[in-house]
Amino acid sequence: DCRIISKLSTIKPVSGNNMCIIGTGLGSTSNSHSSVERTFTVNGAKQLILYCNFVSEEPMEFYGSKYDDTAVINTKSEDKTTEVKKYTVNTSKWKYLDGNLFSGGDDTAYQTGWEKITIDLTKYSSNIFTLSFEISDTEDSIYDSALLIDALEFKY
Repeated sequence: DCRIISKLSTIKPVSGNNMCIIGTGLGSTSNSHSSVERTFTVNGAKQLILYCNFVSEEPMEFYGSKYDDTAVINTKSEDKTTEVKKYTVNTSKWKYLDGNLFSGGDDTAYQTGWEKITIDLTKYSSNIFTLSFEISDTEDSIYDSALLIDALEFKY
C-alpha cells in the first residue's frame, strides 16, 4: 500500500504539498508487507537527502511486545544491499499524535517526527543505485503502521 497524500492528521509534508505514505496494508491482512523502490543514476551527485516519519498505532499499548512493526530504508547497487535506516515499534522514540489515523485499531497513534536522512552517494562506483522503502506489520492486522517519505533532494 503506497500512495501520495497531502497530510496525515496534523502531519504535513516537509516540502511542497504532497508526501508519500507506505503502509502495512492499512488493516488488510496479518503479517502484511509493503514496499516501493526507485532506481537512480547518480550523475555526479554526492548525497541524497530525504525526510522520513514512522507513524504507528502500536506504541505504547504494544511497546516491547511481539507486535513490532518495522520500516526499513535500503540502498542497492551491484548486488549489495545496505541498510540506511531501520525503525521499529520497540526501538523508536515516540511522540503522541491525536486522532484515529487508520481504519481499525484505536484512536491513539504515535510518530517519530520528521527525520533528515543523508545518504552518501560517492560509494556507488557504478553511478546507479536503487533506493527502497519497506514496511512490515508483525502478528496482527488491526493496528497499522506507516512510513511517510518526503523532500528527496540530490546534493552536488
